[in-house]
Amino acid sequence: MMDWWQTWNWFAVQSKPHAEALAAAHVARLQLEILLPKLRQHRPVGGVSRLVTTPFSRVTSLPAFAPPTP
Repeated sequence: MMDWWQTWNWFAVQSKPHAEALAAAHVARLQLEILLPKLRQHRPVGGVSRLVTTPFSRVTSLPAFAPPTP
């Protein structure tokens, strides 16, 4: 049987819109591994197609850690 408290688990962290990188930086200061997927896509900006980077989803940063045993 697997002991879930001894293995690394991924947790979803929700952030405010357009503040994903800031939230990931704050979690990274806790020395946790962070996954912050982003997409690069062409979008119209001011009538001109520009290459922009956007978060992959609204649940943006995924820190991984193993909780300490009680």
